[in-house]
Amino acid sequence: MILLDELSYNAVLEKSQKRNLDIGGWLGWFLKCYQRAIRHSETLLAELLTRGERVIEPMSGR
Repeated sequence: MILLDELSYNAVLEKSQKRNLDIGGWLGWFLKCYQRAIRHSETLLAELLTRGERVIEPMSGR
């Protein structure tokens, strides 16, 4: 996710480094990025499970 939003990552990192090493802004950005990554992973996993159910269902005789 960081690679997808590299420009804002660099901007917030640079801002944090120039403000007496206050990492609050960077930490907030990072946690939002982490949250987006988790949500994306949950979506992908749900899609994979749905596909898997479609494959297994016919084999189970239901």
